[in-house]
Amino acid sequence: MEKHNIPIIMMFDDNYAIPAGVAIYSLLENSDKNHNYLLFIMHNNITEKHINKLNIIVEKFSNAKLEFIQMNNYLKDFDMQYYPAEVLYKFFVPEVFVQYKTAIITDVDVVFKGDISKEYIDFLNDTENYFAGVKQAQYPIHPNFSRNIQDNNSHSIVGAGYMIYNLQKMREDKIPEKCLEYYKKYQVYCIYPEQDVINQICYPKIKLLHPKSMTLTSWYKYKNYMHSFYYCATVKEIEEAIQNPVQLHYVISPYGEYLKPWQYPFAPKADVWWEYICKTPFYDEAFDNFKNSIIKKEKLNFIQTIFSIKNSQDKKHKIITILGIKIKIKRKNK
Repeated sequence: MEKHNIPIIMMFDDNYAIPAGVAIYSLLENSDKNHNYLLFIMHNNITEKHINKLNIIVEKFSNAKLEFIQMNNYLKDFDMQYYPAEVLYKFFVPEVFVQYKTAIITDVDVVFKGDISKEYIDFLNDTENYFAGVKQAQYPIHPNFSRNIQDNNSHSIVGAGYMIYNLQKMREDKIPEKCLEYYKKYQVYCIYPEQDVINQICYPKIKLLHPKSMTLTSWYKYKNYMHSFYYCATVKEIEEAIQNPVQLHYVISPYGEYLKPWQYPFAPKADVWWEYICKTPFYDEAFDNFKNSIIKKEKLNFIQTIFSIKNSQDKKHKIITILGIKIKIKRKNK
């Protein structure tokens, strides 16, 4: 078997260093030991403490190397609202990694349950497509991208949480520049900033991967997933992804039922995430963060309950609740 050097690129801020530890450990633990895995992290503010912990994880695996690339707050002036500026670095991977023809780009709110080398190697000789990815399963409550722009791609969105880039073709066709220009022009319409833009610019030269490459954890929660996501994969493919995912991608419930597993331990497949965090130097920190967030939340709930002022009424009275005490005020007859 030919030995491959597989570049894997991630971009995140210090708030996601703990999930990144899980993503990296699980990726390497499930890797094919016949290949080398070259990990790169594009960042602005990861602390030395977290850099050291991430290095400790990678040092456990002889077939892996890790390098941090300081981006010096590039694109800091963009108003990203809910997203860190790091997500836009996906536009510029072809320009930053000119030494590679192909690379994997992945988010870090994930757990890998299988090896990623096969899909990567299969894509190496693809000269037609800009990238490969899994078709995104959008919920009915999510509006289509470009609803205010005339285009033909509102239903052909591929998830940006896991992609294999054809870096050489993207460089040749100046995809990074096109992405940034498109984002400058249409960012007000971009619900998922980098995902929406990459899909629009690269469409239709996109290869679809099996959904097991990026299996949404919400599929384990909502039993009607086969009907709801018929357009992103066949029933057979979704069943295969559910039973044998290569990557579990942790998404927040679209209906407000749960958060990420490090915030809410009863989220779908949260047990898998906590199993892996126990294998990393981040476990104590993750547990303390979770414990403190619960304490803070309970205190807030208590304060809100005690000091809340609520107004209601019945047929004869206006009712005001202050400090848990109901005060009835007789309504004046008109």
